Amino acid sequence: MTSGPFLVLLFIGVLIVIVDGQFIMRNSPAYLAQVYGARPARKLASLVAVFFHLVMLGLVALVAAFGLGPDPTVQALIARIGVILLLTALGHALTMSILSRLRTEQESTEIAEAQLARQQEVMARRKASAPSTRGGTPREERSGSFRRIRRSDPHR
Repeated sequence: MTSGPFLVLLFIGVLIVIVDGQFIMRNSPAYLAQVYGARPARKLASLVAVFFHLVMLGLVALVAAFGLGPDPTVQALIARIGVILLLTALGHALTMSILSRLRTEQESTEIAEAQLARQQEVMARRKASAPSTRGGTPREERSGSFRRIRRSDPHR
């Protein structure tokens, strides 16, 4: 096999991966920024994009290296480019599912934290308005325009 067809296939595959990777790198931060904030979203999107590039460039190298034969035809090269395109589409879909999962998990965490904060706030209000248990004699309290008598000892 001459190196010409191999290099052409490798060049086209790398170009496809880089173009798709740039789409991921540029659009992912906006997708993640709604739940992570701008700076963490950029960092997380960069990590995911690097993962995409590494996996896809490895696949391109494997597809380009195996089985072209001594004198590949144009049809064989186009078929390999088609395989690279399909693998890139699968890699893109996997990357988008990873980004979606990250976003969903962060949204779930924020919802859980908000619910926990509300529960803690309710418990703090209840604790603040709970009757005091000091002393054994009833006390009078004024709360607004209501007057009530509280017993410190619940067994009386």
